[in-house]
Amino acid sequence: MRNKISADFKKYCEYYYNEKLLNINLDGKILELPYVIIYDNLYHSISAKDISFRIHYNNFMVEEKILALTEEMFRQYCTDNNIKEMLAEKRLRLFDIIKNNNKLELEIQMLNYVDCIHTNSIIDLKSENNYTSLRELLHNNGKLDEISNSKLANQFDISIALFTGDNCLVVKKIKSDGIIGEENLYPSIADSIMLEDIIDNNLVCKKLEKEFNLKYEYVDEIFFLGIARNLIKGGKTDIFFLVTTKLNNSDILGRYYFENNRNNSILEFVKFNSIKYDERIFITDKKIFNFDMKAIMSEKLDNMTLELLGSISLFINWINKEDLVESSAGTNDIDKILKIIKNKISNKSKDIIKYVEAYFEFISDEKEREFEIQIGNLIKLEIDKYLENVFDRILLDSNFSYKVKYASFYSLCTLYRRNKEYSKYHKLIDSYTKDFQTQYTFPHLKSMCLREIISLRKIGYNLDLKDSINLAKEAKNNLPNNIGVLHSYAVVVAMAFEEELYDINNEENKKELYDAIEIAQRIINKEDFAKFYSTYGRLLCIDGKYDEAKKNIRNAIDKEDKDKLGYALSIGDYQTQLLNVEFKKSKNEFSDIKKLLENKVEGVKTDIIEAREKLENEKTNNLEFLGFFTAIISFTIGSIQIANGQDVRDAARLIVVLAGSLLIVLGGFGTILHGKNRFMSNLFTGIMGIVMIILGLSFI
Repeated sequence: MRNKISADFKKYCEYYYNEKLLNINLDGKILELPYVIIYDNLYHSISAKDISFRIHYNNFMVEEKILALTEEMFRQYCTDNNIKEMLAEKRLRLFDIIKNNNKLELEIQMLNYVDCIHTNSIIDLKSENNYTSLRELLHNNGKLDEISNSKLANQFDISIALFTGDNCLVVKKIKSDGIIGEENLYPSIADSIMLEDIIDNNLVCKKLEKEFNLKYEYVDEIFFLGIARNLIKGGKTDIFFLVTTKLNNSDILGRYYFENNRNNSILEFVKFNSIKYDERIFITDKKIFNFDMKAIMSEKLDNMTLELLGSISLFINWINKEDLVESSAGTNDIDKILKIIKNKISNKSKDIIKYVEAYFEFISDEKEREFEIQIGNLIKLEIDKYLENVFDRILLDSNFSYKVKYASFYSLCTLYRRNKEYSKYHKLIDSYTKDFQTQYTFPHLKSMCLREIISLRKIGYNLDLKDSINLAKEAKNNLPNNIGVLHSYAVVVAMAFEEELYDINNEENKKELYDAIEIAQRIINKEDFAKFYSTYGRLLCIDGKYDEAKKNIRNAIDKEDKDKLGYALSIGDYQTQLLNVEFKKSKNEFSDIKKLLENKVEGVKTDIIEAREKLENEKTNNLEFLGFFTAIISFTIGSIQIANGQDVRDAARLIVVLAGSLLIVLGGFGTILHGKNRFMSNLFTGIMGIVMIILGLSFI
């Protein structure tokens, strides 16, 4: 092995220390490749014919700040490589991978080739004014962004390994200045994927016909190997296929050079004496295969491109598929392995551990929902802590692979959570944080642990629900398309309101509630799972939609798997949630009635006050009328008496004095009745009375 390759690859592998890489085992020496597998079909067995494409509704655009950062390097790169005429070309990027039963849908986003140059092609270049490269700016945590969130163009390419009827792998030698050597070895096909290639979902055949004049009738099998991201290019995506044909090497050569100018490339045929193709591709002799690989890699490694090494790594895994599991479980079908495990548990077999190991070797990638489902299918089989002991043994044994150990850890966490053994769950998380904290799903596991053991605070756990919320958000950002992770986030938001950490009157909290409700609706549409309905019901209850909440929780009860471990506990939880909805509905109705009664009481109080005021006014008016008529009567009687005993002039003066006296009395009486309200009018009345008395006396 040439040291340059190790050095070239090693720096990228070390930079992305939080990623799990493809590798090739060379006689006990592991060559890590700067490739991250994001969809390994070894564990899914999706047929190539079941892959389809759809176009994302938005085209990809590079952010303005990235364009500004890379403009100087972009111009220099275009000048050095003379590619200005290519800049207007349209390319594709992989936006999302959607698995639906046994079919795979790849969501594609349109972009311009100029965006690829501005990002992936110059990711490590620095200008005189910028001391930070694009890689250092975007990937400083040793980890790639998810493909849907990446700020890089990430052009989508295809690599095809063609295996001939002469048991040879077709390799292409291209004379150009590549990253490894002057004459670089590529896969049979290594090309960009264009829009016209995917229109009728016939990608591989179109590429074969274009490159080798190999029509569909000459293709025996197309095996989909997987999808990986090229770390050297900052996460550019490549999809890998293995194609078999019964045509011999001469036929392939003739077709390749037919009416094509191939001055810059020639074909090589790498012979595998240990591989046969008869309806399926398989290894005839493991020792001969290892010898073949050692010889091929020793001879050609110096000139192999990363694309070819990635193809070889996935090719080796694919054709080793049966052998990988035959040695331990006797089958390469994960469902069959599960049935074997079920029988082993029933018979209390002591050799069950190798079947569990095989199951975990073939389990889906942790980033995918299937991983969680397959873990759940396994722990359904638990009887008398049989599997729990197996998982413990695997975790304590250093001979098991990292993948198997993490799957065991995940299974044990799930087992403890479903059995409500939260104290054990928390201790397990604490014990293995250092070992597994870089896994994508670890924040998800820890968040679920913290949210479930809030009730254990009384016995010594100093925990905060906020920690669980923050971890759930981290997991959601890491895996935005993982239904299980999204559901966990929705649960913890519901719990935050139920524990009164969040307030429905807080706008930010309310926004999180509606986000969680939207997520709950979305995941129910994707997967008909009992607990999803329960969570949706809890969120609707918080939003005050009690009837809808009850309907969804009843759906959860109806849909719960009766064979599931902890079925009775789950039903108990759902019944508790139903009672909680009924209680909150009754409480809300009582609150409404209380408010209505309070409003009515306030209305009655207002009416009483108004009646009292009206009564007081009537009383005052009556007294005023009584005083007025009393004054008139007094004035009349007094005037008559004065007139009887006096002459006319004296009588007139005395009557004026009497009238003035009555006015003074009325003014004082008005002041007593009204207080300050009519003080000025009463004062005026009194003054008028004084004036009349003065006028009457002045003529005496």
